[in-house]
Amino acid sequence: MAKILVLGAGGGVGRTFAERARQGRIDLAPAFPGAIELLGLPHSELDVTVFAEVERVVFRERPAVVVYAAGFSDLNACEWDKWQAYLVNRDAAGQAARACAKAGAVFVYFGTDLLFDGARRTPYREEDPPTPVNVYADTKLAGELDVMTHAERYLIVRTGWLYGAHFRGPVASLMDRLRSEDFVFGTENAVRQPTWADELIDATCALLAKGKTGTWHLAAQGGATELDVARRVAALLRPSASAQPLSATTTRDLLSPYSVLDCSKAADEGVALPKWEESLERYVRSIRGGDTKIGR
Repeated sequence: MAKILVLGAGGGVGRTFAERARQGRIDLAPAFPGAIELLGLPHSELDVTVFAEVERVVFRERPAVVVYAAGFSDLNACEWDKWQAYLVNRDAAGQAARACAKAGAVFVYFGTDLLFDGARRTPYREEDPPTPVNVYADTKLAGELDVMTHAERYLIVRTGWLYGAHFRGPVASLMDRLRSEDFVFGTENAVRQPTWADELIDATCALLAKGKTGTWHLAAQGGATELDVARRVAALLRPSASAQPLSATTTRDLLSPYSVLDCSKAADEGVALPKWEESLERYVRSIRGGDTKIGR
């Protein structure tokens, strides 16, 4: 049996991991053969900043894989509270990685596409030098470096703009508004990769199953702005509506103008996510059945 310990299991990534496990979608063979046992600990059960307690839990549970799903990810909050951002995204991650090294577990850390400033407007590879665009990205880069320093075996997965059943954000809020409104809006000055969290988790597990370690880029294929996604969602939810596309008047100053990741390294290993348009359509259709008001 392969045990997976998820730290920060109350957040979007952690809850998605738990859901995929319940659905029987997580298989780590051949690298970790046998049935999967997933133990998810939210903040209420384990504060990742209490380092001694994290180490105690890792030694007690002896997991094969520890997934660090905790994170201080609100971009504005990171600017206001740098100390807390570094504590969670760097220090706690590094200490958890140190515990994993002692216990012989693989440590999984999720990075961000915002490590790159977008100056060159071409997709970024794993070996490209980072140029963080905000405090959040700077803390995530520092976290990567701490993980590399302290973990014996680690998998750093950088990804794009996540959405899914357990995430709040532009996709979710847009769907809420389209229940009663007929217009589309979103910023159009930042190109990223809208990535369905379910597919990110599946791809991450595929790398683990292959025994891969190191730093990898995993995100949906293609780049899009918030406005691109808004229009796509509107077309899926209200195909017969005569929506007037409107771009937002405000910009997202904390975002890179272009932070698209080159995921060819993973694709060469047979691990590739679909195009963002295809994934978004599958996601919308997956939740559409539960709301008969959508799409009428």
